[in-house]
Amino acid sequence: MAVAVWIICEHLAWATPVLPNKAPDHGLYAFVRSALMALIGFAFVFEVAAGAKVAKAGTPFSVHQWCAVLASFLMLALFVAIFLVSPGAFNIFSLEDGLVEWASALLPIAASLLLAWRGAVLITGRHREGKGGWIGVVLLLSAAILFVLGMEEISWLQRVFGIATPEALKSNIQGEINFHNFATNQIGAAHKIIGFVVLILLPFLYIVLPGRLPLAGLADLMPSRAVVLVSTPLAAFNYNGWDSLLFQATTYLTLGIVICLAYLAWRERRRAEAMFCLLLAVTIAGAQGLFLALGDRFVRIWDVTEYKELFIALGLFGWAVETFRRLSDAVPDSAAALRRSVQA
Repeated sequence: MAVAVWIICEHLAWATPVLPNKAPDHGLYAFVRSALMALIGFAFVFEVAAGAKVAKAGTPFSVHQWCAVLASFLMLALFVAIFLVSPGAFNIFSLEDGLVEWASALLPIAASLLLAWRGAVLITGRHREGKGGWIGVVLLLSAAILFVLGMEEISWLQRVFGIATPEALKSNIQGEINFHNFATNQIGAAHKIIGFVVLILLPFLYIVLPGRLPLAGLADLMPSRAVVLVSTPLAAFNYNGWDSLLFQATTYLTLGIVICLAYLAWRERRRAEAMFCLLLAVTIAGAQGLFLALGDRFVRIWDVTEYKELFIALGLFGWAVETFRRLSDAVPDSAAALRRSVQA
């Protein structure tokens, strides 16, 4: 609420855009503003986590979970290294039809196929226990959203098949067969903020506030903390939108969440996970700091956002895989699922 009031006041007083798309300001006010946002973000996370005195983050990661988490971390380190060594290469990887864009498209599409398959099985009655029917519907809706997300990223394969752009779509920014470029900044911001909420914030709240959220019925579908850690590098890739308090909030909240997960892991004697979480937090903070300090090296100021979208896609794919496996045999009751989602 405080952040919303702050944004409104800035907009009314100085006509500050809610979703800026420019190089960040580096003046004293920008520094103080960011410091206060960090204070609010960390205070929120630690205040919520104070209720986790009896909560447990869960059991140790499986080998597959460790592989996914470490792969995501190594990708973060690799992309930062590429930027430092060659901003030109960093730009090339992020271009249309480049490696990053295709990965950002194919991962949600693959995730949609997994969710559609599992949802269809649940709806057609092979599993009648619990709430399999409505969970199946949610999975199919999620599959549709992820399929559209992936296809929009590559303009519905227009360039692959050489399809001409219909007249009705030529007025968007790219002049291609997609809809998000009719409001690129607004839709792009919504995509990134919703990705943060779904993949990082809500799962964390389920861990520290078990049974106290109104969405307990969706526990069967809640991302595990492994997916949270796989997704967290998305918080490091901000530059052209950094002056938005919304994006600063996602970064500082993510850092606070990773530190809290480190504390919970240490308390439960999962030392390796605790140390890794601290390393991850330092790396995310360092990467974001480097992008802000060396942003004049970007070939395009929005190159960094393409990598942010990649980590959202990676988190969504990880969530789809674990959801597919979780619901492979039967639909558990919500209470049992909540316990398992917290422990996974």
